[in-house]
Amino acid sequence: MENPSVLFDRVGLQRTSKEYADGDPIFSQGSPCDAIYFLEKGRVKISVVSDRGKEAIITVLDAPAFFGEGCLTGQELRIASAKAITAVVETSLPFSWGVGSADRQIRRL
Repeated sequence: MENPSVLFDRVGLQRTSKEYADGDPIFSQGSPCDAIYFLEKGRVKISVVSDRGKEAIITVLDAPAFFGEGCLTGQELRIASAKAITAVVETSLPFSWGVGSADRQIRRL
């Protein structure tokens, strides 16, 4: 797999990198769907919580992996939460469904 940072540079994608400690939330269920994430290092748990407060683990991701891609399907709010379960390094790619912006962003990929 080609290093995604090289690809991101090649197509000129705006991005930010962040580090998380074990147990840190990356995003929460119900929060705005405003970025796609690339897991560079570590492990992330994707889960949902029912109205009764019961957690269901959807998957555990190991680097390298993309997550939070619901933005690409038109989700306005996150339907799941992402939490670091080890030390994590991720790169987030801002995403917006503003007039014409989604089309431009997808074409750059």
